[in-house]
Amino acid sequence: MKTIVNALLIIMVVHVLAVIGFAGWMFASGRISGERVEKVQEIFAIPVAVQKKQEEQAAAEAQAIADATPPDFGAIASTAEKLAEEQERNEMLLRQLERTRQEIKSLNANLHLSRTRMERERTETQQTRDALEQKLADIEAQLNDEGFKKAIAMYEGLPPKQVKKMFMTLVEQGSSEQVVDYLDAMQPRIAAAVLKEFKTDAEVVQAVQLTEQLRSRGSKLVSQLENVG
Repeated sequence: MKTIVNALLIIMVVHVLAVIGFAGWMFASGRISGERVEKVQEIFAIPVAVQKKQEEQAAAEAQAIADATPPDFGAIASTAEKLAEEQERNEMLLRQLERTRQEIKSLNANLHLSRTRMERERTETQQTRDALEQKLADIEAQLNDEGFKKAIAMYEGLPPKQVKKMFMTLVEQGSSEQVVDYLDAMQPRIAAAVLKEFKTDAEVVQAVQLTEQLRSRGSKLVSQLENVG
C-alpha cells in the first residue's frame, strides 16, 4: 500500500513539474502574457449559460430600442418635397427651352420671308431700272435718228390743224406713243398750237391722254400748256 502511494506522489510531482515547465516555456517563447492570462480568466470567469443569456438579453434590448424608434416622417416629407420641387424646376426649364426654340424658329421664318421679299423687290427695281434705261436709250436713239429729225421738221413746218389730223390718224392706227414722241421733240410752242386744234369732245379726250403721257415723261411742253391755259 505504501508503495502505491509513493508511486502516485511521484506521478503527481512529475505532472506538476511538466505543467510548470510548459508554462515557463510559454512565457519564454512569448506565446503568453499577463494580458492574455487576464483575458483567459475573464472567459472562464462566466459560465457559458450565463454568457449566452446575457447576449440574448442584449439583443432583445437592442431590438426593443429599434422597434420603439418611430420613423422620421418629417425627413421623408422633406425629401418628397425636394424631389417635387426639382421635378417642377426641370419642367419649367423644359418649357422655357421649348419657347426659345419656337421663337428661334419664328425668327428664322421671318428672316427668310424678309430676305425673299428683299430679293423680289431688288429684282423688280432692277427690271424697272433696266426698262427705263432702255426707254431712254430708245428715245435718245430716236432723237438722233435722221428720219425722225426730218419728220419733226416737217410737222413743225405744216399748219397746226393739218398736223392735228395727221396725229389723229396715227392715234387711230394705235401709234399714240409715236405721236407723244413727236410732240415731245417738237418746239413747245408749235406742239401746244397743235394740241389746241383738238376741239371736239372725242378730240379733247385724246388730247388729255396725250398730255398725261407727256406729263409722265416730264416734258417741258406740259408746263407751257398749263401756263397758256
